[in-house]
Amino acid sequence: MISDLHLHTRLSEDADQSAENTISTFRRIAGEKGLRFIAVTEHCDIFTSDGTNGYVNCDLDKYACEMRAEREKDGSAALLCGIELAHAHTRQKEAEEVISKYDFDFVLGSLHILRDGFDFWAVDYSDREKYPDEYLEKKYGEYTEELLEIAEKCDFDSLAHATYPLRYLRKGGRLPDICTEPSRYFPIYKDIFGALIRRGKALEINTSDVGGAGTFSPTADLLKLYKEMGGRYVTTGSDAHFYTNIGSGIDSAEKLLRDTGFEGVTVFSSRQPNIIRWS
Repeated sequence: MISDLHLHTRLSEDADQSAENTISTFRRIAGEKGLRFIAVTEHCDIFTSDGTNGYVNCDLDKYACEMRAEREKDGSAALLCGIELAHAHTRQKEAEEVISKYDFDFVLGSLHILRDGFDFWAVDYSDREKYPDEYLEKKYGEYTEELLEIAEKCDFDSLAHATYPLRYLRKGGRLPDICTEPSRYFPIYKDIFGALIRRGKALEINTSDVGGAGTFSPTADLLKLYKEMGGRYVTTGSDAHFYTNIGSGIDSAEKLLRDTGFEGVTVFSSRQPNIIRWS
C-alpha cells in the first residue's frame, strides 16, 4: 500500500481516547502494514450554525508539538502533518488563519454539517414521517451545493469524502438508488470536479465505509466521471480514528484507481502534489 492520508489520533475528540492512540502508534502500525506514507489529519471544524467563533476537536498547538517530536524520530513510514479543515467556506478568514499559522504538509477540505445546522450523522432515519425521502434528497442537494463552494473558494489540497451523506443514508436504509449512483441524481458533481481540476486540487477516496456492505466515498461512478473530465490527483484515506484501522480499505482503493485508469496515488508534501506511480 502506498499511502493513508486521513487519520485521527486521540487529539481529535471523536477519536478513541485511549493512551496508545497516538501519532507514534499510528506511525509504527503503518510501518508494520507496509504503508509508505501517512498523514495525520486532526479535526478542525469551523462551526457553521451556533454563532461561536472558534474551532473544535483538536488542540492545534499541542498537535503541532507532538508532530514535531515524532518527526524527529526514524520510522519506516514517511509522516506528514495534515489537518481536516471542515466548513471553511462559512468562515474563510478563520480558516486561512489556521492554515497560515501551522506548517501543514496536507490540508483536507471537508463538509460535515450544513450551513443551517443539519447533521446527517444525527438523523433518525427510521422516522420517515419527519424525514421523508424528498426531504433527505433535498438536504443532499444542499450538501453538494456547499461542497461546490468549498471546491471553488477554499484553500485545501484534497476534497474529503465527497459523498459523506451516503455513509448515513446507506446505514439507515434510505435512498438506495442515490446511494448506488449519485452521479445520476446530482449533476452538480461535474461542477465540483471541474473546480478541483481547474485549481489543481485532489479528490480523496475515503475507505471508512468499505467494510461490509459499504462503498467508497466518492462512489465508483463519480470517480470514473472525475477521471473522464481529466482529473489526475487522487489521495487515499481510511479516516481511521483508532490505530488498528489504519490502512483499512486502502488496497481496495488502489485497485479501483488502477482499474479506472489513474496513473498512481497522489501524496502531498509541503502542500505540493506528487503522483506515486504504480510499481
